[in-house]
Amino acid sequence: MSFTILFLFVLLALALLFVSVGMTIFSRNRDTQRKPTITGWLALVFQIGMFIAFVIGSFANSPDLLLDILWWSVVIFGLISGVRQIRTNVFIAMLTIFISMFMAAFMLFLVFITSM
Repeated sequence: MSFTILFLFVLLALALLFVSVGMTIFSRNRDTQRKPTITGWLALVFQIGMFIAFVIGSFANSPDLLLDILWWSVVIFGLISGVRQIRTNVFIAMLTIFISMFMAAFMLFLVFITSM
């Protein structure tokens, strides 16, 4: 129980950090903010779709190696596209980076639980 609470506190602190950094970057570069590119939307859709499919249980009969490769490729793609869009669209960039870190932390949390 205490490890779960610690995990949630770390994610809450990470969310607050991302909100403050995003607001700072947005206020400094307000005139350069543009519409998000297609990679930003694709990363967001892939991340949300992957997480929903995982929670629903669509990957129950699939091989674990395939799930791991797909999961980590979506996490890395979201992280890279978020970092690339940080100057043009802060909101989508911060959202994809935060979801990438959440998905990575969630998978590591599951690995720690199953290894006990």
